[in-house]
Amino acid sequence: MQDILRKDAERIGKLFAAGGQVLLCGNRDMAAAVAAVLADILAVQGFNLELHCIGVSMAPGATG
Repeated sequence: MQDILRKDAERIGKLFAAGGQVLLCGNRDMAAAVAAVLADILAVQGFNLELHCIGVSMAPGATG
């Protein structure tokens, strides 16, 4: 999944800018790995990753 996210980084950034969210089903290790990739690819686009108990959300300029 992480390879797919990296490949589509620009498109994912546009979706987050439009209010998109990521909801994951799976174990915590997978969620942490996906969150790390999202943080890497979206930081370049001006996003700051915020982790929440039941999901991952992004907000432009968020301070976490």
